[in-house]
Amino acid sequence: MDNPDFVVLPELALCSYMASNEIFKYADENSKDTSEWSIEIVRKYNIYIGVGYLDFDGEDFYNSYMITSPEGVCGYISISEGETAVFKNGDFGSIIKTPLGNIGVAICYDAKRKHFYNNIHDEKLSMILFPHGCPADPTKQKRRRKY
Repeated sequence: MDNPDFVVLPELALCSYMASNEIFKYADENSKDTSEWSIEIVRKYNIYIGVGYLDFDGEDFYNSYMITSPEGVCGYISISEGETAVFKNGDFGSIIKTPLGNIGVAICYDAKRKHFYNNIHDEKLSMILFPHGCPADPTKQKRRRKY
């Protein structure tokens, strides 16, 4: 594939960035549903896809980002610093290795944090992604869809 198409979706694209407890019902346990969905899409359209989603490991919730190629899931990262009252924070990686090369990913607030730049400092990267979302008010969804 000389010129692959790469579809880049935002932070928390699959569940929407909801500013309510409703977001937790859309959590993906151990990336299973997101992996299956993204593999189906990339194989159907012969593309690469980057997608934000809410992951749940049975104990904690993570604001995560996955990149998938037609060969399968390349990898995923989770936000290291963000809404600490909502998502598990930690010292997570910042690079996803893909057939396109290494891709640095900093979800939302991580793009402003020194640890992201320390993580990628000595790496050869093909691309840097800064997927961001915007909290959605679930009470105003119908109104917002008009505009």
